[in-house]
Amino acid sequence: MSRKAIKAQDESTKLASEAVSNHRTVTAFHSQNRILKMLEKAQEGPREQSVRQSWFAGIVLVFSVGIKVCTFCLNYWYGGKLVFEGYLSPREYFQTTIVTVATSRIIADVGSLTTIISEGQYAIRSIFLVLDRKTRIHPESLESYRPEKITREIERCNVHFAYPTRPNVMIFQGFSIHIEARKSIAFVGKSGSGKSTIISLIERFYDPLKGAVKIDG
Repeated sequence: MSRKAIKAQDESTKLASEAVSNHRTVTAFHSQNRILKMLEKAQEGPREQSVRQSWFAGIVLVFSVGIKVCTFCLNYWYGGKLVFEGYLSPREYFQTTIVTVATSRIIADVGSLTTIISEGQYAIRSIFLVLDRKTRIHPESLESYRPEKITREIERCNVHFAYPTRPNVMIFQGFSIHIEARKSIAFVGKSGSGKSTIISLIERFYDPLKGAVKIDG
């Protein structure tokens, strides 16, 4: 699969995983058909890529098999001609043919590994992109402010946020909320509306792109 197809497949996998993990919410809001339509739309990219690659692979396969058959025919015709004219003995001809066929199979097997190698390179590259990504949050930093006591009053002021893996998809744009201390609040909404993101920002798993998340002011 190409990089675009793999990326689109990852997006559809995330959507399916989130829908399954929040199946109660999806059922409560009767959003099954909506989730299925979103999944079908997310699969359009990988499906088109797969169809194009299948056609390309089929054409290449027909071409390679045709070359193989033509090569064998040419080999037998020319070898028979050399044997008939006395340039080669039948034993020498068959020895040469067997060595040539065995060598070509080894070369073909090595060539088939190029796809696996390229997929491995893409996988390794994606891993190193995550490992090399520098975070702006240092939980073990001694310079961080650590209050001795908090009253648990939470305020979010004009927060703009997008996940680092999807910087073009804005989750919050100017979102604000105030939660008083010792008050219980429930976040209710459809799948993907940002409920878990609110908690992640409060726990500072991520920093907002703009705005502030305040605890006790």
